[in-house]
Amino acid sequence: MIISKFKTRKRLGVAIVTAAIGLSVAGASTAFADPSQPAPSSQGESKAAETTSEAEAPAAESTTASIEAGNAKIIANGVVAKIPVTLTCDAEQSVRGMPTVEIRQNVGGHVAWSSAPVIQTGGMPKCTGEPQTFEVVLKPGDFAFTNGEAYASAKADFSDNTRASNEQIITIENG
Repeated sequence: MIISKFKTRKRLGVAIVTAAIGLSVAGASTAFADPSQPAPSSQGESKAAETTSEAEAPAAESTTASIEAGNAKIIANGVVAKIPVTLTCDAEQSVRGMPTVEIRQNVGGHVAWSSAPVIQTGGMPKCTGEPQTFEVVLKPGDFAFTNGEAYASAKADFSDNTRASNEQIITIENG
């Protein structure tokens, strides 16, 4: 095995080492990328993928629980956005893992993106049988959110091995 390339780049104050290791078989290589960033597609778009292990079966979509993100408000010139997330689940259910919400917005040809957990004072949301709305603060990475449309998704897993998820177009406006 021969190390053919070695470079260091800085991202958000953390040095990330990118190395390409050449193998002696027809110049094949393995590259290491920044794991905190979605892998770009062939058209230069960012796409996130969910994976599950073979031992973990995908959760069935819940018929009794729901989660939905509302329209977001820009705070501090787009440095953060507040988004209401409404979670409804039967009192017999309990939330497993942490529910999450994500926003993606095209900002001048770039993607302003953020994801955050849906939490309440004291930790994980509790199922009550009634709709509960939580204000979630999202902090985008390289590009600030702006007024306009955005893609929002929210998901939550439950103790009965079901999942509630929602994807929709929302409006982001000044708060």
